[in-house]
Amino acid sequence: MPKVSDEHREQRRQQILDAAMRSFASKGFDDTVMSDIFAEAGLSAGAVYGHFEGKQEILTAVAEAVLDGGRLPAAPARQADGTPTHPIDFADGFATRLMDHVGGAALPLQIWGRAAADPALHAVFDAVFPRIVDAFSEQIAIWLHETRGLSAAQAGVRARLLASVLAGLLQGAIVQLVFVPDFDRTAYLAESRPIFDTIHE
Repeated sequence: MPKVSDEHREQRRQQILDAAMRSFASKGFDDTVMSDIFAEAGLSAGAVYGHFEGKQEILTAVAEAVLDGGRLPAAPARQADGTPTHPIDFADGFATRLMDHVGGAALPLQIWGRAAADPALHAVFDAVFPRIVDAFSEQIAIWLHETRGLSAAQAGVRARLLASVLAGLLQGAIVQLVFVPDFDRTAYLAESRPIFDTIHE
């Protein structure tokens, strides 16, 4: 019998996770059963259990995928002319990539809510979220230094505080996308720009 390659196993694992994301997003975590995931993935129970022990392990892996900071640029983002990308635009781009990956805002919101009471998901959040805040902080620091005239040291101190503010703005946008009809994320974030634009040396 030919050996299954690591690449094939990873592709199959991702197929299962993608199916689970769709199931969780449409039915919620509690109402999704394993048979829903089998059907959504188009795989047998044995194929799914060959990668995951059960629903909780799949849920934890989905949380890692949803919260994964891997959708952040490897280095601070810049415009075509070399100017650092505005922190609001940087965060908005991250949110867009995240929601494109998981099919909207509902699944991240479900995971945040469940993580408050689920130790396994809380641990995932604790591992991933600081990486996102660190990336925001690095982007803000470079933007403050190069466009607002702060020294590198001043920019670094200010950026650590502003990164948490920026993360909160983004979380607020995602919550309102789920609950507020016709919520305009672009207008919401545009109103937040003065938080950064009024900073001077």
